[in-house]
Amino acid sequence: MGYEPSKKSRVHIDQRRTIDDAFIQEDFPEFKVRKITPICVNNQDNIYLGNHYHLSRAELFYIICGETEFKLGDIESKRRERYVLSPNQRIYVPAGVAHLVLPKPLTIILEISDELFNPKDQINYLIIW
Repeated sequence: MGYEPSKKSRVHIDQRRTIDDAFIQEDFPEFKVRKITPICVNNQDNIYLGNHYHLSRAELFYIICGETEFKLGDIESKRRERYVLSPNQRIYVPAGVAHLVLPKPLTIILEISDELFNPKDQINYLIIW
């Protein structure tokens, strides 16, 4: 499906900070960034995001802090995969792949999209496995 999460890749670490690359264009040559949205999860359990797929929009999710489970299902092939991401990891979700995002409390996720939000592009798709 092409959405294997990337390994942690730190660019620079010193006593003051850690600098990570959330997105490098060369890693996704056909993905053109149109929108970057931080998602700050509240301090409560059992939050879910998604349960849909997009007809044409692709998304890249980068975990800033916390932990997030992703359940992905390819609409055409019916292939299903589950990933748990921790800080400094990212996952690419192409158009046509349903996604359910299950973040732990206080997780911060950066959502990077190749299109602006269009409600006609988003199709509800219940992921219950």
